Amino acid sequence: MADDGPFDFSSAVQEIERLNRPIKSIIWQAPKGESFTLTIPPTVYPPREDTDLLANAIIRLGAGRGKRCLEIGCGSGALSLLAARHGWKVRACDINPFAVMSSRHSAKVADIDIEVREGGPGPIEDGDINQWSGPELHDLIIWNLPYLELPTSSDGVLGPLEEAALLDT
Repeated sequence: MADDGPFDFSSAVQEIERLNRPIKSIIWQAPKGESFTLTIPPTVYPPREDTDLLANAIIRLGAGRGKRCLEIGCGSGALSLLAARHGWKVRACDINPFAVMSSRHSAKVADIDIEVREGGPGPIEDGDINQWSGPELHDLIIWNLPYLELPTSSDGVLGPLEEAALLDT
């Protein structure tokens, strides 16, 4: 089979194998003490120290008071949940359908209203340019790229789908 770019057939096989790992349920504590129960499938980016750095920035911005926030690559949804809890009207997106499910589920458990869509920045050929962000302008855009050192165990490593997304656009 010919190379299909950054996400080829062998990558698809690896992604499916990762999905056989157990789903984790964690309690993420934001820097100011708010707790969020998150359900995290194996190919979804979990909260790490970079999440806390961005959480501190959101908290320093103060109450959103209905201003619009877009989180690109929402992963577990931790930052979207925190922003919504601080008064932001949140829309989130991720290319990973398991991240979309994870964020939606965690929002429902927390009784927090956020909109989560599948997709992300990409060429217009992928569909309507607003399909993932909506047509409205946003006052705050959050994008927590997974740039930290990989964990020593393979438990927290992203799958090929997420790695390919970093190269896609």
